[in-house]
Amino acid sequence: MLHHASTCFLSHLHEEKGGCLPGIIIEGPELRIKQDLFSCCDGSGSRFNEVSNGVPQGSVSRCDLVRRLASLRRLVGLFRKRWPFVSNQMNNPGKAVELFSINRSIEQTIQKRLSRYNEGSSSKKGFFIIESEKEHLKPSILWGAALRAVWFFGYDAHVLKFGQDNSSAKTNFFKEADSRTGRPIVCFLEKVEKLWDPGSAFDLEALISYCYDRCIPLWIEFIVNDSGDSSETPPPLANRFSKPISRRIANLKAKSPLEWLSKQARLKLETISDDLNGTQNRR
Repeated sequence: MLHHASTCFLSHLHEEKGGCLPGIIIEGPELRIKQDLFSCCDGSGSRFNEVSNGVPQGSVSRCDLVRRLASLRRLVGLFRKRWPFVSNQMNNPGKAVELFSINRSIEQTIQKRLSRYNEGSSSKKGFFIIESEKEHLKPSILWGAALRAVWFFGYDAHVLKFGQDNSSAKTNFFKEADSRTGRPIVCFLEKVEKLWDPGSAFDLEALISYCYDRCIPLWIEFIVNDSGDSSETPPPLANRFSKPISRRIANLKAKSPLEWLSKQARLKLETISDDLNGTQNRR
C-alpha cells in the first residue's frame, strides 16, 4: 500500500551513532521493524509522492527497506542454525538484539570502517581480530558487524565458517560476489583456527585470494591457543620425553595465525584487511 511522503528513517540510518539494529525488533523466530519509525511507507518500502515543493508529482518512491529486511532475516536465520544454543535467547525480546551488540570501544571503529565502502575508496579493507581459545564456543562479534553492514548501509554481507554449513554459505557468497549488483559486498569469516593443518591454511588462503582478486573487504576472527603450555599431563614414565614434545606442540599452536600463511597470502591479506587490535591501539 502506498502512502504520502514524509521523512524516511532508512535514509538517515547511517547517521546513527550507537545501537546494533535501531528500528528492528527480534522476537522468537520473527524479525520486524518498529512500525512507528516508518510512517512514510508503513514498512512497505514504497510511498506515493502527491506533492513535492508544492508541485503535484503523482510518482512512486521506493527505498531499500524490503531488500535490507530480507538480508537481515537471512543472516539471523543462519545465526540460529550455526549457534542454536545461543539463539534460544532470541525468545526474549529484550535480549535478542543484545546478542549482536559490540563493545562500545570498538563499535565506532567498525562503524567508521563500514561507512567507507560507499565513498568510492580504492582501498576497501575489513578487519581481522585475534581471539583467545575461550571464545571458541561464543558467537563472533563479526555477526554484529555483518548485521550493521546490511541494515545501516545496505551492503551484501556474508558470514562464513569453515567446516560448518560451509557449502551453502560459500555458494551464496560466490554467487553474489560474481553477480555484480553494484552494491558493496563484504565477507566475514568467523572462528578460523588450527591453521597448522595444511587443509585449513589452504582454505583460508584460497578465500583470501578470491577476495583480493575482487577487491572484497575480508573480516576474519582468528582463534588461538591461550598459552604455550600443554594442558595435558603425560604419564609419569613418559614425562622425560613426551612433556617437552607436548610443550613444543602447544607453543606451535599458540603462534600468530598469520605465521601459518604463505608470504603471498599475508601480503594479499594486508590489502583487504587490517588488524583491529592494532587499529584500536593507535587511536
